[in-house]
Amino acid sequence: MPWREGLLERVVDTAVVLFFALFGGAARAAISPKEGRTLGSLVGSMIVAAFAGIVVYKLLSGANCPEEYKAAGVGVAGLLADDLLSACVAFGKALRADPMGVVERLFDLFRGRRKDER
Repeated sequence: MPWREGLLERVVDTAVVLFFALFGGAARAAISPKEGRTLGSLVGSMIVAAFAGIVVYKLLSGANCPEEYKAAGVGVAGLLADDLLSACVAFGKALRADPMGVVERLFDLFRGRRKDER
């Protein structure tokens, strides 16, 4: 069957990617543990780290990067996944509270202007 060809290689590749991503997530939890963190929130952070690692691996595979870059990218994605998710949530809350203000600040950021230069 055609779908079985290379199945073991794909499973091993995915397992290695998950290992690096989860290791990055575990390193983040060990480096800077959050106050009041429960086992459930730690498991959630690991799932986010694994997902970020898989996404980065697929992006770097599509760009034909060397394996060393893929491994480094996956580890960094796992390490920063929780912080990036928190930043996205904060951005979403700010956008919901004041949509036009956020858009103006983004335009100013891209134009290189500061608040006092308006």
